[in-house]
Amino acid sequence: MKTITKALQEAMKAYGSVYRVAKDSGIHEAQLQRFANGERGLHSKAIDKLAAFFGLELHQAPGTEGPLSETAPKVKPTKGRKP
Repeated sequence: MKTITKALQEAMKAYGSVYRVAKDSGIHEAQLQRFANGERGLHSKAIDKLAAFFGLELHQAPGTEGPLSETAPKVKPTKGRKP
């Protein structure tokens, strides 16, 4: 499984431009551009919104407890919107 960051960055790249993802998802373009460039992460609300936009379902990795960290969360593609 992939990390949240990797899966979302790959989905954004496959979708086309950051501008188009921002326009179609309703997430601010500057925020997505910094995320796509690896300069900043996303807040949980933006992660949830972007994951739902791309049809990704977030799961906590088995054997992890407590708050999610970048190494623990994984994404699993679900049926629905494809990039």
